[in-house]
Amino acid sequence: MGFRFRRSFKVLPGVRLNVSSRGTSVSLGGRGFHYNIGPKGTRITAGIPGTGLSWTDYRPYAHSAPDRDPAPLSAPVEYLDRPHQHDQLTVIQNATAAQISALSTSQLAPILNAASRRIQLAPLILAICLTLFVAALMQTEQQRWMGLTALFATTFIPATIFLDRYRRSVSVKFDPEGLTGRITEAFAVAFTELTKCAAAWAVEAEAWTADWKRNAGATSLNKRKSTSLRFGKPDCIRGKVVFPTFRVGSDQLYLLPDAALVVVRGEVASVSYRELEFSTNVVRFIEEGRPPSDATVVAHTWRYVNKSGGPDRRFINNAQLPVCQYGELTFRSAGGLNCKLHISVSQAADPLCRVIDALKRTLVEVPTPITYVSTARRWPTVALLSSFACLTLLQAGFLQRDVRIKFANNSLNSVANDRQPLPAPPITRDSDAPPKTIARIAPPQKPSLPADLALPPTQMDPPTNNSAVVTSVQAFDLSDPQNVILVQSRLRELGFLQGPTKGWDSFSRSALRDFKATNNLALDEKWDSKTQELLTSGLTLRVEQTFVGSWSESACDDSSRPDLSINSRRAVSSAGGICEFLNIKRAGSIWNVATACSNAGEKWKASVQLTVTGDKLVWTGRDGSRTQYQRCK
Repeated sequence: MGFRFRRSFKVLPGVRLNVSSRGTSVSLGGRGFHYNIGPKGTRITAGIPGTGLSWTDYRPYAHSAPDRDPAPLSAPVEYLDRPHQHDQLTVIQNATAAQISALSTSQLAPILNAASRRIQLAPLILAICLTLFVAALMQTEQQRWMGLTALFATTFIPATIFLDRYRRSVSVKFDPEGLTGRITEAFAVAFTELTKCAAAWAVEAEAWTADWKRNAGATSLNKRKSTSLRFGKPDCIRGKVVFPTFRVGSDQLYLLPDAALVVVRGEVASVSYRELEFSTNVVRFIEEGRPPSDATVVAHTWRYVNKSGGPDRRFINNAQLPVCQYGELTFRSAGGLNCKLHISVSQAADPLCRVIDALKRTLVEVPTPITYVSTARRWPTVALLSSFACLTLLQAGFLQRDVRIKFANNSLNSVANDRQPLPAPPITRDSDAPPKTIARIAPPQKPSLPADLALPPTQMDPPTNNSAVVTSVQAFDLSDPQNVILVQSRLRELGFLQGPTKGWDSFSRSALRDFKATNNLALDEKWDSKTQELLTSGLTLRVEQTFVGSWSESACDDSSRPDLSINSRRAVSSAGGICEFLNIKRAGSIWNVATACSNAGEKWKASVQLTVTGDKLVWTGRDGSRTQYQRCK
């Protein structure tokens, strides 16, 4: 047991003089707070009386030093500091890419930066494709057209992304024979030894410390972050070639055969090996956690140590920590390159150091560059942009056509609502009777079957010159595409025209013939003012109110052929019979048709009667026989 002496004297209220075997000190303050000034440093102690809670802070003098070595270690010790002390460390970081390249003789950086700064085409193409798709979604009702627009986008967007990668990068080529081949192979072998290390760290900040007692006897502190060592290449270089890569925080360092590339915040700098300062060192690091599997543990220390290197008994949770031997790699240049890494195997970086030293001597003897750079060609960009522009204009033309069709539909509906068509009055049998004055009656908003379809045939005949006053309307000129769109839109609305069309084609003319035949007009395909007047009115029959369509005697089956198909030209039976329509006259919901029929070599003429009620059709033959059919959807 050691001898101890301590005596305290009250000098003034709140001031005490302390005398001990270690020296003399002065305490200021009273119970709950006091400030002590000693021969080696100052201490502040604050607490709550009666609770046992207190806080103390000891700060040694800057000129003070321990009486003996802080720890029984023969080499400097690195220690990973706690987060609240990181603001006291000196940050290790690179200068900007422009500053690093300013003092470098390598010509790689300007070429790589010029390629990486090219404008990206993918965002522009994406915006145009999205605009076309949204416009197609809003303006057209055809799912096929929207699908083609989506296919257009999914084709050009990936192609443009690939083109951007090609345009914004260069191809680096090496001579596989001779000097370059030997350098590349030596780099690969040396760096492979580094990649075998179980752990690697990038040192972000460091500083020396005098508070060795609370830092496990360490003489310096640092802040590190785990990193990976692997082969790779920067985004501005394309191809299969890869280089030794060091990731230091947000920056990357690549070792090419004739220069080191540094990517600093997206900008590229190059440093020739003649100007690169690369060094390796062995350091001892105190690990708070579990050491890497391949690390060498050379000693042990304590989280809190005393002057003799043993554990400080004043701390309860004073754990024993391993001291590991690591390798330290440092990259520096006159322009501002500053990178430091630690690896778990202390000797793993020696082969790489020898290769870089040999490369420095080689490049001095052979000053010409050994790296060949090939930039992107222009024709892929011209070809893709030209095809994209052509297809975009084609899509815009189709979208404009859809807009015109919608506008035509709205205009046609407005014309149909604003017109005041003359209803057909009953015909007076007395030829001497004067014509009656007919008032115009507004048509219903939606076209529907007229209420007087069930009246006698004489009441449904078209008005004559003696029974009504018909206003002459000039017929549309169907050589104008705008007029064609108007007529086709109305025929589609009534159901007579279906499927795509190209101008005033045969499908449009057949639809017009069906409309005229079923609405008691001439049995032809001519467009005249009378047809226009009836088409734009609200008293026309829709296709589902006429005999035009497919019919079956039993319930329709999608897998079977309908029994009867009828249009304004003919009726075709699934059994092989055909009846050509020579004349059609409508009376209410009944159509009297003069036909010329044939079946199995037999030919005859007959007058048949077609009666439509809802979804049912009654065919009355020449012998009075009646056959009932159901409409197939």
